[in-house]
Amino acid sequence: MEPRAAQPPADAQPRTDAPAPRVAVAPSPELPPRPPAAITPPRRPSTGRAATSPAPPPSVAPAAPTTREEATATWMLETYGRDAAEERAQAALAFYDAQSPEGRYWRRVLALIVSAR
Repeated sequence: MEPRAAQPPADAQPRTDAPAPRVAVAPSPELPPRPPAAITPPRRPSTGRAATSPAPPPSVAPAAPTTREEATATWMLETYGRDAAEERAQAALAFYDAQSPEGRYWRRVLALIVSAR
């Protein structure tokens, strides 16, 4: 036999919780309107030098490579030196078919390395 759950008597009314008493809140006083924000000119960053000194001349940097081939040739020359860069470019050219896009690319890189003598 299963125990029966305790049930409230039929004549008992369901319990209702009474609502919490309301607390009177005093109305907040109206705040005065804010004054308009002052308009200030934007600050320029300080350059750390006098405003009367002339600007230094722009430094002349070497021209940046304009093509992928020039960038690769420049990088290889700076990284490996002319002889090793030429050897590596020749090895890459030998690896790829001369008529493939990669072969044509390495032929142009090799030409740029050789012309840098």
